[in-house]
Amino acid sequence: MKLRSYVRNARRHLAGALVITLVAGVLGALASIALSRTMYVSSATVTLRPVGLVQGDPAGQTALSQLTAGIPILISSQRVLAPAGDSLDPKVPGTDLAKAVVVRAPGQSLVFTAQVTTASRIRAEETMKAVVEQFDKAVAEGALQGGPGDLRLEVASKAINTDEAPGSSLGRMSTVAVAVLAGLLFGLLYLLSRVALDDSVSSAADLAEVTDDSVVAVLSSPDDMDGIRALAGRLDYLIPGPGGRTLALASVAGASASAAQVARSLTDAVPHSVLVDLDLRARPLGEATPGVAEFLAGLALQVEGPVVPAGGPVPNPGELLGREALAGLLSDLATHHRWVVAAAGPLVDTSDGLLAARRVDALLAVVDLGRTRRSQVQEALNVLRAGGGHLAGFVLVGKKG
Repeated sequence: MKLRSYVRNARRHLAGALVITLVAGVLGALASIALSRTMYVSSATVTLRPVGLVQGDPAGQTALSQLTAGIPILISSQRVLAPAGDSLDPKVPGTDLAKAVVVRAPGQSLVFTAQVTTASRIRAEETMKAVVEQFDKAVAEGALQGGPGDLRLEVASKAINTDEAPGSSLGRMSTVAVAVLAGLLFGLLYLLSRVALDDSVSSAADLAEVTDDSVVAVLSSPDDMDGIRALAGRLDYLIPGPGGRTLALASVAGASASAAQVARSLTDAVPHSVLVDLDLRARPLGEATPGVAEFLAGLALQVEGPVVPAGGPVPNPGELLGREALAGLLSDLATHHRWVVAAAGPLVDTSDGLLAARRVDALLAVVDLGRTRRSQVQEALNVLRAGGGHLAGFVLVGKKG
């Protein structure tokens, strides 16, 4: 396809791409919210003070340093963590709690911090309170005691604060960014795939890229009588000549309903015309008998009426349409009518459309906009060129893309 085709396809599928973009954006935002786990950090700041320290006593200072160094060891020990874990509901083994509690104690400082991070604010705060409570109890029982005299450390103050962990969840702007990126990505992928894969004929411009044959009518629907009357006015220019003339309408591919309806509408608009159903497979104009099938099979001597039906079901439509009797039928009808309009089978997939086209003065190929593919149009053209059918032009049916 040419660049202009891709541009037309892009315009055609832009609305669908916008819908995909919106849906993907919403789903992306919901997914980012669902997948981002908000974590909470509970921090305890504990200050200790020495009791029984004699100022200027070198031995006391040495002992104080040793006691201070034991602070992080104590709070990380099973003496503190095991009972702290047992006090929680549900319980947590002290060994697991040891992995969760992070202690920061600057060297030789009587102030230290401990942190625990969980997905629940309440759980984080309960855990930290339990740890600090057991630490305070251990200190009160003399866990940090030793040296000259009655030197020991005691808890002077403690404070616990629980907050959302920085960067643990997407902020509002981040969620919006994820939604926008997801929407644009999926919308662009959808648009590119539809543009690349859409081979349908949705306008006369699309058809012009396949063939130079003229478009003789563009109908909004098979019964668009304004377009049908305009087409009827062009018939004498499409198929000039005196006497009765024969014209077939055949769908390029797929069901022949559109071609049959156009043929019926055209017959209604053209005086002194007769409608003949040559689609012996689908029989879109009905199965009344006797019809074309019975005449071609030699079961009926003549068929007549403003509408000549296809007749009853037959096992060999192609074989019947290939008989010389079809030319005789159309010639006989042309002697009594100004126009013989035939609804033929599709040009692609079966030989029925071509067999009918070879027996008439000219053929109009019907293209269902948005359904007929460019490749099918090209295949139909190849069939007509190889088989000898005279193509007078194309009739486009449907809303333009």
